[in-house]
Amino acid sequence: MGNHVIEVCPHCDNEVWLFWDVEADGLHAFCPYCGKRLMLCSECPATHTDGGKGCDYDSTTDKCSMQRSVGK
Repeated sequence: MGNHVIEVCPHCDNEVWLFWDVEADGLHAFCPYCGKRLMLCSECPATHTDGGKGCDYDSTTDKCSMQRSVGK
């Protein structure tokens, strides 16, 4: 089952509403406006840990540990 996910695309600044199943589909989608990758950080368990301190996103590699542990 999915739920409604709302993220702002960092590339085009559009608010994107998705019906998404994080467990099945992971934490990445593509913006329907500009086509670039959209990270669903609001749905990430690490974002809700220790006030967001659980997030280990690395902008240099464009990766985080949750990419491997959630979804496909």
